Amino acid sequence: KVIEIAKGFCRKDLNLIDKSDIVVVRARHDIPSVGTWHECFTAWDNKKLVFLVNEEGVEKIPSWLFAFIPYKYMFGSWEDLYDYLKLVDQGLMSNDFRFALLYELL
Repeated sequence: KVIEIAKGFCRKDLNLIDKSDIVVVRARHDIPSVGTWHECFTAWDNKKLVFLVNEEGVEKIPSWLFAFIPYKYMFGSWEDLYDYLKLVDQGLMSNDFRFALLYELL
């Protein structure tokens, strides 16, 4: 029974990642997690844009994530992420290929 339940919610979570263009991850260092990281890496491996946020600062993001997700997509607060997204909305991130479709550069 437990296996069926686990497979069900894993399939559902990963299906949501498949449907997403951008994934925002609350990258807590003090809460053990497996599913969150699995979803994070699945998204990144599938060329989804992944933003990591840790409210205690970027330095509190688990260090091994730096090997996978570029630092420029890590934020030490929700406000920092909002500020970055405002820059994206203003068209100021055209040098980042991940926004080429948004800016109609393709």
